Amino acid sequence: MGLSRLDNFLKSVRGTILYVDPSSLDSTDNIENQGNSLTRPFKTIQRALIESARFSYQIGLDNDRFDKTTILVYPGEHTIDNRPGWIPDGANNYRLRGGETSNDFPPFDLTTTFDLSSPDNQLYKLNSIHGGVIIPRGTSLVGLDLRKTKIRPKYVPNPTNDNIERSCIFRVTGTCYFWQFSLFDADPNGQCYTDYTDNLFVPNFSHHKLSCFEYADGVNDVSISDAFQTYSTDRTDLEMYYEKVGLAYGQASGRQIQPDYPSSGLDIQPKIGEYRIVGPTGGNIGITSIRAGDGITPTTTITATLESITGLDVDTAFRINNVSDNDYNGEFVVTSVPATNQITYQVQNAPINALPSVTGASLSLKTDTVASASPYIFNVSLRSVYGMCGVLSDGDKATGFKSMVLAQFTGISLQKDDRAFVLYNTTTGQYTDSTVPGNENLSINSRAVYKPAYESFHIRTINDAYIQNVSIFAIGFHSHFNAESGGDQSINNSNSNFGSKSLLASGFKRNAFPRDDVGYITHVIPPREIETLEGTIEFIGIDVAKTVGVASTSRLYLYNETNASTPPQNVLQGYRVGAKTDDTLNVLISNSGSSQEYSANIVMPDTQGTANETIAIKSFQVAQSIAGVSSITSNVFTLTQPHTFIKGESVRVKSFTGNLPDGIISNITYYAITSGTGITSTTQIKLAKTPNDAINDTPISVNNKGGILTIESRVVDKTPGSFGHPIQYDTSQNNWYINVSAASTQNSIYSTIVSLGTTALGASTPRTYLYRKVDPRSVLDTIYRLRYVIPASAGVTSARPPLDGFIIQESSTTIGSSDAEVAKAFSPTTVSISNENEIRNFRIISNASWDGTYAYFDTELPHELSIGSQVSILNVVSSANTAEQSTPDLILVIVSLESQVSNSLL
Repeated sequence: MGLSRLDNFLKSVRGTILYVDPSSLDSTDNIENQGNSLTRPFKTIQRALIESARFSYQIGLDNDRFDKTTILVYPGEHTIDNRPGWIPDGANNYRLRGGETSNDFPPFDLTTTFDLSSPDNQLYKLNSIHGGVIIPRGTSLVGLDLRKTKIRPKYVPNPTNDNIERSCIFRVTGTCYFWQFSLFDADPNGQCYTDYTDNLFVPNFSHHKLSCFEYADGVNDVSISDAFQTYSTDRTDLEMYYEKVGLAYGQASGRQIQPDYPSSGLDIQPKIGEYRIVGPTGGNIGITSIRAGDGITPTTTITATLESITGLDVDTAFRINNVSDNDYNGEFVVTSVPATNQITYQVQNAPINALPSVTGASLSLKTDTVASASPYIFNVSLRSVYGMCGVLSDGDKATGFKSMVLAQFTGISLQKDDRAFVLYNTTTGQYTDSTVPGNENLSINSRAVYKPAYESFHIRTINDAYIQNVSIFAIGFHSHFNAESGGDQSINNSNSNFGSKSLLASGFKRNAFPRDDVGYITHVIPPREIETLEGTIEFIGIDVAKTVGVASTSRLYLYNETNASTPPQNVLQGYRVGAKTDDTLNVLISNSGSSQEYSANIVMPDTQGTANETIAIKSFQVAQSIAGVSSITSNVFTLTQPHTFIKGESVRVKSFTGNLPDGIISNITYYAITSGTGITSTTQIKLAKTPNDAINDTPISVNNKGGILTIESRVVDKTPGSFGHPIQYDTSQNNWYINVSAASTQNSIYSTIVSLGTTALGASTPRTYLYRKVDPRSVLDTIYRLRYVIPASAGVTSARPPLDGFIIQESSTTIGSSDAEVAKAFSPTTVSISNENEIRNFRIISNASWDGTYAYFDTELPHELSIGSQVSILNVVSSANTAEQSTPDLILVIVSLESQVSNSLL
């Protein structure tokens, strides 16, 4: 069979299949090749993607094909020149991402340079203006061999230049599909671009500012303000892509698309299914008029004029409600979009009334649709040794359900760039990078951690995006699964190995769901006061003979407690002896026919008889220099005053500022070393991990990098017989005793026992007791609580109370719906609200101004914002633009504050 006849069998005339095989003898990217024949494939994936966009085109507005083409990629090395594309800015004028301008973008012809080794190739110019090759119209990219179909980027954002924004390899659209290929770092035996110039470098540096997959932005108008240029327009990145496709296929291409940008009647534009993922999440649009046929003679073609056309495109499903002629109502799909505020649709039978009333009528978007679908990444691998990232799903760049589906997307992303790591120096208390001598090989140092600016991720969702992960294996990234600012992930049958963090979540959704935005916090309920008086808890009686015989005013020997291996019970009904801050031992003694209470302060050993007798807690502050550096040298702590710690006594280190010296772990018990090497006065101690280490003078190693430190010994941390506990064993008397105050003013028990003796008291006093206040409250009554009320007439039948794990925040309703409502909030007299949604969290702007760089706002009420807060501005008008302007998706960042009723926004 002749080759020409064979080509007829292997050719996809409608472009449903395109072929890429750079190793094929007849492969070419020339404009006369459409790549739809296996006998003549394309050389590059980029050329095939642009041809896929061209095959989707049909003459006429809003009728281009969607979800049509599969690109079959043969095994081999495939380079992607993913540099930022050019910005069309008028007739034959383009802005480059680096700030230059050019007109070097002629329509494709036989002389066009498609060679990706050329810095001036025409293919990269059609990329996203932020970098990355756009996958148009739900195109599928299918490899023939997972391991041998290799894709490498030609552009890797410079990791050391903060002015170069992060980028990606592929920018995905709705319904696109990826299967069976592997992504690698830039060619280690070649060179790559790192910035907005044509300079090339060996790619032996971190790729962490590069992701494999991100959304193509079809939602936000392009706005750039950086060190290279300041530019804004009313067109999205995705719109610019199709403008460039239309320009590329000019008359010289032989397959012309007309008209060209900047004509207002462009014939190739984004399809709504490319950026509205799966379908709309709902919404109602007002109808201003509706007609059948021409409005005089009715037909089955219905034309509706709407208040807006947001979310509507050809094939979009919707429902018409409340038109006076019921023949217009029901569920339909958009047939065409003849004007910027009109749609047409078809009904089964022509209505009788050609121009019915539309009072109260509306169009509602249907959420139960499969007109579009999530981008699907299946059986794809990432194999990087320089920290390349996997998927970044930013919900602000899409609408609808903002979802992606990932299955068997294995990511291996190691990091060989030593600059990506820092190592903590315990001597200086500072993290040091690879520029410090001795840190040359941080990438293989197990104690090194990622530098924050170099952190990599495998799967990251932000701004309400959603990803369903199935059989995802992440290896070596800094963080493997990230969900931020309302991002959501479902993770099944997946695994996380090595790296730093497996699951990471931060922030919350920008706006609450309607069912969660109904209730009010009406009360703050404080803990219930303990109303009961102090009660008594019985302890052991005092051995009169031994106490009198030993004649130590600070020792009260406990009756019948003689077994050294069995300490007295010191936890009574949950309370510890000696642990109360003013704890006393008490006893009733009968004298001269009447009973009288006598008491003694329970003090910690080695403090009795001093001016600093201590009950329950010993606490000493660590000295500091004038510069605020803790006085810790060679593991020796110098205190601000002489201490009363006993060698081996358990202690804790606390920091008023929250910073502890390296070597000290928060909330861990250590043991005091009061003598030995380096200790020259009673104001100095060292710390040990165990009592034996304390006795053997084996301290822990610490530096002086903590904050304001105190070292304290607490009875609650000790048991009878341990160093520092008030209850000790006297080996000479073979008896346990309790340590009390030596001062007669703080100890009336000892003198009474001595004066009465065994003659009046017998062998033992009555049982002693402690005072404790019993807490009869329930657990709920011991904490602060909020009373949350859902009004019965809220109108939201599905309203629900907060669930476990939810964050309570201010209502999404933050502006007054009318002047009358605002007036109620500031009325000097009593007013009544008409519904539960009135006067909710006003954030009213009283004045706004613009100096050319910054916007300044004054608020009517204290704004309670801080520098770095993100805000949305609604309904601000100006003399140049009198229409109300809302920016629900434009997030502004506060850069300075002047007062609580004004702020400045970037």
